[in-house]
Amino acid sequence: MGKYVIIGKNIHIGKNVTFGNNVVIYDNVRIMDNVKINNNVVIYHDTVVGENTIIWDNSVLGRIPLATSGIKRELKENYSPLTIGSGCIIGVGCIIYRGTTINDNVFVGDLACLREECEIGCGSVIGRGCMLNYNIIIGNNVRIMDCAHFGGDMVIEDNVFISPHVCSANDNYMGIKKEVIRKGATIRKGALIGTNVTLLANIEIGEHSIIGAGSLVNKNIPPFKIAFGVPVRIIKDVPEDIIKRSEN
Repeated sequence: MGKYVIIGKNIHIGKNVTFGNNVVIYDNVRIMDNVKINNNVVIYHDTVVGENTIIWDNSVLGRIPLATSGIKRELKENYSPLTIGSGCIIGVGCIIYRGTTINDNVFVGDLACLREECEIGCGSVIGRGCMLNYNIIIGNNVRIMDCAHFGGDMVIEDNVFISPHVCSANDNYMGIKKEVIRKGATIRKGALIGTNVTLLANIEIGEHSIIGAGSLVNKNIPPFKIAFGVPVRIIKDVPEDIIKRSEN
C-alpha cells in the first residue's frame, strides 16, 4: 500500500488490490480483486470497482453532481452509486460522476469526463478528453475518439464509430425557450460519424449510415445512407461491402 492512503468506513477491498500514494476512499466503497489504483485517486461514497480494473493517477470517481442557482436543469436529490465493471481502464485525470454505470472491458481515455446517469456498454472506448454530459446511453463496442463533446440525453447504439471533435446539442435554442424538450441525437447501430461533425438536437442517424467529415446534421438521416455537407444532404446508399465489414 502506498503512502498516505485514507480509507473510510465499511470498505470492501478484494484480493491483490494495490494502491499508489495519496489515495482517498470514502465510506461504503467496494473494490474487487486485482484492482490497481494509482496515485492521487479519490473514490467517493458507495462506488463499486470491478475486478481487474486499473484506475490511473489523479482520477475522481463517484463525484456528486452539484449546481448553483444559475443552472436551469434540476438535479435529483440522490443518484445511484457509480459502478465500474471488470477489466476496465480509467485513464489519467478522469472525472466520473455518481449515477453512471460503466460495463465490462471499457476504456476511458485520459482527461475524459462522464456526467451523471450515463451508461457505457461492454467493450466500448471513450477517447482522451471526451465530455459526456448527463443521461447518455452508449451501447456495446462503440468507439468515441478524442475530444468529442456531447450534450445530454443522447442514445448511441452498438458498434457506432465516432471520430475526433464531434459535437452534439440537445437544445437548438440555447436555453432561450423554456418550453423546449431537450433531447440529444440518436445514433443507430453501426453508423459512422466523421471528424468535426456537428449534430443538432433531436435528430436521428439511421443504422449503418455514414456522415462525412465537417457536416452539420440538422435533420434525420435514414438507414444505409451516405450524407455530408453544411447543412447535411444525402449523397448515395452505403455499399453492401462496407455494411458487411462494419457488422463484423
